[in-house]
Amino acid sequence: MEDKFVMLDIVTEDEKISFRARPREYKTLTGNTSFHPFGTSDSDDMEQLTILGREIDGSLAIEDSGGI
Repeated sequence: MEDKFVMLDIVTEDEKISFRARPREYKTLTGNTSFHPFGTSDSDDMEQLTILGREIDGSLAIEDSGGI
């Protein structure tokens, strides 16, 4: 598993919605894996959050260009 931290912030006129995903395990300097006490996600969850962020960003870019 790769060590990652995924953040997705959605800001509207009224509020800010934040999503954070940290791996449940991380790789130590010696190459072993260790439990991450603040980790809540597996790699699939983190990948889905990354995809969601890219889709939202792409939709907003299309809207800003007058496409929607």
